[in-house]
Amino acid sequence: MIALVVLTAAWWLLRSPEGGPAGDTSPGASPSSPVAPGLTRAGQPAVSPGSSDATAPPKGIPTAAVDRSPAKGCALKRGEDPACPFLDPDEDTMQELARCGIARFDTPLQLPSDSGRRFFPEEWVEKAGVDAAEHQRLEQAAAAFMTEQRQRWTELAASVGIDREWSDASSPSVIFLRIAAELDEDQVATAIERVAHERAGWEPSHDELPAALDAAVRLRADTGEAFEAAIAEVVGEARAAELRAAGDGWPGGHGWMGNRCESEPPLPQPARLVPSTATQAEGCIDDLEGRGCAFLDPNRLELDRMADCGIVRIELPSFVGDRFSDPTFDAAARWSDDVGLTPQEAAALAEVGDHVREALFRDLTQLALEAGKTQAWADETSFIGMMGAVMDASASTPAQTEELLRRLAAERAGRVAPPADLSGLSLEERFMRRILELGDELEQVLAERLGPDRADALRHAHDGWPGIRNQTQNYCNGSEAQFF
Repeated sequence: MIALVVLTAAWWLLRSPEGGPAGDTSPGASPSSPVAPGLTRAGQPAVSPGSSDATAPPKGIPTAAVDRSPAKGCALKRGEDPACPFLDPDEDTMQELARCGIARFDTPLQLPSDSGRRFFPEEWVEKAGVDAAEHQRLEQAAAAFMTEQRQRWTELAASVGIDREWSDASSPSVIFLRIAAELDEDQVATAIERVAHERAGWEPSHDELPAALDAAVRLRADTGEAFEAAIAEVVGEARAAELRAAGDGWPGGHGWMGNRCESEPPLPQPARLVPSTATQAEGCIDDLEGRGCAFLDPNRLELDRMADCGIVRIELPSFVGDRFSDPTFDAAARWSDDVGLTPQEAAALAEVGDHVREALFRDLTQLALEAGKTQAWADETSFIGMMGAVMDASASTPAQTEELLRRLAAERAGRVAPPADLSGLSLEERFMRRILELGDELEQVLAERLGPDRADALRHAHDGWPGIRNQTQNYCNGSEAQFF
């Protein structure tokens, strides 16, 4: 059971822009503070285009020579750091977002039509202090809003020749990527940059852009504000702002578009250390990031140390996400820049992530049924809920969990062969083994679309897929699980 608790923590941390556990911030993240004077939600200028302040000259664009490390780090975060609020970034972060042409957005849950699932999960409802009557009003307003949003996305897609039937069956995230793939890549970046400049109070570019592209970028970028306005119609403006701030963004998660700073070097990273002694391998396992050791491809010495200590490494790619959340690369802006991800590749990756997620939940549903749950329950339950059902049914002791992790670590080190038949294994072990496949599975399915060399390069560019990388407890020294 402890192994699943570790996975639970990892999934709570993994809030992909429309994904991760729906409606929750990561452990340690604080709710957003009240809106700063002069700023609207998501850091947009409060002045209107016709006000005197709106005609003030734009601020100078910082040069790359300026030490912007703190602001640059905040600009690419999703709100998981209390020092980097997502909805209300500080002035330096706002300038960095504008300089790099990055437009943030937050969204409600992207639920399929007639899914029967609620837009506001129970965990979020409790956090936001929403009672039953208010919850019902919020759900009704959210359903009406999302119906209108789907119609707008379908119309936009149709305006660039995309089939309506395809759009009706796709999420806004995938539709946006498909629209972007139909248009000039530089125009897409310019449209996003224009929004980023406007939000920071800079003079936006006046380049002529396709109307459908400008509308798509703004529809995506302004989703959080539009949803807040819809909610305000039933609970009032002050309460709507309070609800949005409860999770530093709406329950569907946080994301961003664009990044013009791909030509700049990334933030300093420690040089990779390949251990050549058992002592160095032990140091790598105990302090992987601090020593600059590789996560994805441990060498023989590291594998032996992990087998000795029952340590297993897990990848939870943000492109997979939770049920009803869109797989996306928006949460990995620096990664997508570093690998030179094209709009076509981004669209393929989003579709592959969707495929992998569907396969994952089909398998998790079978485990939930074995745990005594019904099909109806499984159809509307998130990853966390599935995991909870398995935990309750397994009731593993700490000793049993340690035995499981040691066996998995030994398999990865090549000391023992994995079982040929998994049917007789415990629910917990089958759940763990399914999750351990995600990183490899995403690469294998993506290789069918982009080729094995490109899929391998994408995965290795940042030493593992963007998302959460987790190392389980070290039974040699008692150190707790680590997240990278």
